Amino acid sequence: MARRVMFRRPLALAFSFLAAWAVWTALSKGWAVLLLGFVAVLLAVVLAFPVGWLARLIPRALAAFLMATLTLGAAGGLVALVAPVVVEQGKELLAGLPDATAKAERWLRQAQRDRTVKQLTNGKDVAGLVKEKVPEAMEKAATSTLPMAGHLRSEERRERGRSACRS
Repeated sequence: MARRVMFRRPLALAFSFLAAWAVWTALSKGWAVLLLGFVAVLLAVVLAFPVGWLARLIPRALAAFLMATLTLGAAGGLVALVAPVVVEQGKELLAGLPDATAKAERWLRQAQRDRTVKQLTNGKDVAGLVKEKVPEAMEKAATSTLPMAGHLRSEERRERGRSACRS
């Protein structure tokens, strides 16, 4: 009776798994490079038409430089317009967080009196867990938001100082 060989080429199978593992590792570690490459290609495709149109009027290198500068300037302007609003909303969120936490805690305590909710939570004190985790979450939010807000405030003061000197 002859033995059946499950895989005819075990070495090829092993190398296939090794190659798949190598590709997976490269993609998982190099996702930032792939993303950057994708954005670069996307930007090149989007700017190809305006650069081609401007190249009829001025040299192509100057047209490409001008379009890149205008695009980066527009992106920077958009960030400059949006950032103060986002920081202000972040401050409002942090200011209203204690009230919202207290309201959520009251609701959770009231809901835990219900038998169905007790069954869903297995009798755990969800309100206590929320109350325990909220200060940690607020600290994380404050430590990441306030430095950005301080940086933007210092930029605003610097800009006001410059405009005051000009007048």
